[in-house]
Amino acid sequence: MNRRVALTALSAVILMGCERAEPPPSATQASHATREATPEPPIPTSAPAPALLPEASSWTQSEALAHLADRSAAVSAAVRLVRLARPDAPCVPEEPSAELVARLVVRRLDPAGWVLGRRTGQADRLAAPILISRTGEVTIIGDCEGLPSQSLRIAAEPDVFPHLLLTPDEVVIVGEEVIHAIVARDLAGLAFDVRENEGYPFVVLALPQTDEAPPREVARYTWDPYEMSFMGPASDDLPDPPGGTFEIDLDASEALIPVGGKLPKPVQRLIPKPSFRKSPT
Repeated sequence: MNRRVALTALSAVILMGCERAEPPPSATQASHATREATPEPPIPTSAPAPALLPEASSWTQSEALAHLADRSAAVSAAVRLVRLARPDAPCVPEEPSAELVARLVVRRLDPAGWVLGRRTGQADRLAAPILISRTGEVTIIGDCEGLPSQSLRIAAEPDVFPHLLLTPDEVVIVGEEVIHAIVARDLAGLAFDVRENEGYPFVVLALPQTDEAPPREVARYTWDPYEMSFMGPASDDLPDPPGGTFEIDLDASEALIPVGGKLPKPVQRLIPKPSFRKSPT
């Protein structure tokens, strides 16, 4: 009897031990559970839109010039200089959009000073360029719309080959002076461009690329740093197709020495007859 009671009591103790509650979680476990339950902050999908520095709107010309060398403030400084010199400039409105500000860049343009322009797909070319001299003078060259047909090519070595503004009908040297180097009279569908051969740049007149053919060079103009002029044809026949003839305006071209090709026919200009006054007898 006593043995049976003892076994019954032992069984009850074992059952009570099995039903005992689980121990509370440790502090480390509780902290881990809390971290898992807290959602992570959202990751920004894009960087904030670029904007001009607010303080730039009160800079004087000398203060803005001093900030041109600061990469983080250069665009704000250049825009301020343009607004001071040309408040009506359509290239830089009073309140430019964030999209426009994001495209603007300032590049050093030795020896002239700086240039404010819009980025293109090419590292050495800017659209809608605005020249800023070392003294803060502003010169708008080219168009203000950033058209792909007009671009400023920034030369790596301007002493060897100049900075050039390429437009649909002329090549302009951009430096301390703006020189209309090659001016077309009739390009017959050709376009100016700059190409390189073994590191040496030159200007070409080329037929644009089509679905049937790649761009074709028709004429080449090399730069002579001693003559400070380009050398190349003033007129020549185009390949067939398309046929025809291109012609450069020699009178308007300020830095072109005609070499090769055909010399264009002289343009007949009406020269007024001198007025003679009858001498007294």
